[in-house]
Amino acid sequence: MAGDLLELKVANDLATLPRVATDLEAFCSRHGVPYRDVNRFNLALEEVLTNVIAYGFPDGGRHEIDVAVSHRDGALQATVSDDGVPFDPLGQPAPDLGAPVEQRAVGGLGIHLVRELSEAIDYRRDAGRNVLTFRLRIGGRQS
Repeated sequence: MAGDLLELKVANDLATLPRVATDLEAFCSRHGVPYRDVNRFNLALEEVLTNVIAYGFPDGGRHEIDVAVSHRDGALQATVSDDGVPFDPLGQPAPDLGAPVEQRAVGGLGIHLVRELSEAIDYRRDAGRNVLTFRLRIGGRQS
């Protein structure tokens, strides 16, 4: 951690997520980010990392996911970069939340949640890596 940037290397193992949450909480505490916003941001980040870990590496093996969190201009922003299979989560259709549960397609709720929590979200494929960036305004809308 340095200044207004938190950089982490995260193994593709769900057991690493509590450490990410702890590091994020310490970073946000140093910047006076309200607990409610820390929780919302952590929920979005955890959802992104869980999906990358669960679906991004069908070959198995050890992979590192790069996470950069910044605190600037009254917002938190995360960039998550991985060398997993190409996947643009923003290209996926929104889930039909009005349909009965038994008729809904499996998946899609996680990125829907990240979209709802974020004020901005972007995906690109760059140099063989998925790069997802999302931003949450501190003190912004509640979902």
